[in-house]
Amino acid sequence: AAARRADSGDDAPALALVAEVETAASEAERAFRTLETRSRDRAAAAASANANPHDREVASLQSQADVEAAELEARREEAAVAEAALATAQRADSAFGTRGIQSYLFEGALGELSARVGEYMDALTGGALAMELRPAAVGEPHGGSTRRRRRGRTAGGAEGAGAEDEDGGDERAPPSVAAAEKIEKVIFAQSHDGERVQRSLRQLSGGERRRAALALALAHADLASARSGVGCDLLVLDEVLQHLDGEGIARVGALLRSLPKGTVLLTSQADS
Repeated sequence: AAARRADSGDDAPALALVAEVETAASEAERAFRTLETRSRDRAAAAASANANPHDREVASLQSQADVEAAELEARREEAAVAEAALATAQRADSAFGTRGIQSYLFEGALGELSARVGEYMDALTGGALAMELRPAAVGEPHGGSTRRRRRGRTAGGAEGAGAEDEDGGDERAPPSVAAAEKIEKVIFAQSHDGERVQRSLRQLSGGERRRAALALALAHADLASARSGVGCDLLVLDEVLQHLDGEGIARVGALLRSLPKGTVLLTSQADS
């Protein structure tokens, strides 16, 4: 028993020392954790101090720019759809406008009218004069360009809106391209050697003009009757013999007698 008490008395200092060491280790660990926390706080404070104060505003502006870019792309898609619709409308306008179906129908009727005018001119002039009707392009109120009109005046002048001063050159736009809104009247005269020479209406005499006007009027009446399907047995003519010589009056009389009309009323001057 005495020995055990001696051993117990010897271990007491050692146990106290162990307790002190454990306490010191715990305090050291606590101090290390505190130091580590302070180190992290200082690093965060340093990073915050070095950060750009406008970063948040820049991020907000970037977000707005992204939204507006998306809206702009949507508007571009809408504009593309609108442009496609506009192109379709323009093609429809071209097809149904003066350069499309209207021009096609106009040129068909004009060709028929020109053929009828040619037949009447041949009967009224004995082949000395011929008239052709051609479509005149839009933008050429006198039936041709400035250069062509100038050449026509040199050849013998102009004749109103009908563009009778045309020389029939190759500069005229083809009928399929030109928007036919006006009619160009082209006169040809037969020379002594049998060659056809283009002439202006201003170069024609009064009697020749009268015969050309009568041929055009009769051709218009025939075309209107043929296209409408409505016939008329009465023909009324006023002063068609004016300026005509004996031969011209005879040709007009012969043509009128050959027409399939039941009644022809004609007024004229007493001397004709």
